[in-house]
Amino acid sequence: MTSTTRAVLLAAGAIGLFAAGAAQADEKIVHYTRVDLQTQQGAETLYSRIHTAALKMCEPQNIAVLRSGRQVHACIDATMGDAVQAVDSPELTAVYEARREHENQSAGG
Repeated sequence: MTSTTRAVLLAAGAIGLFAAGAAQADEKIVHYTRVDLQTQQGAETLYSRIHTAALKMCEPQNIAVLRSGRQVHACIDATMGDAVQAVDSPELTAVYEARREHENQSAGG
């Protein structure tokens, strides 16, 4: 079995935030292999890497945007959702959905 390197491009979720003072119109590429997604640990690792890239992309420079937080969270959510969908892995999707469910419960939603 070969482990071909694949990549997911993170971009779409950040577009709406740029007008409100995001760092820059940026794209991030996260590399992974399908072998990485064959275990729970591998899917967790890829999720963390995508999340880190989304945080960097959606980080605002404008303090007003930072204070509201809603736009930042919306950007991260959209970016993460797009990336997980692009990877199209049941393992990664399960990690993503479990984390979202946990965050919603923690937020009282």
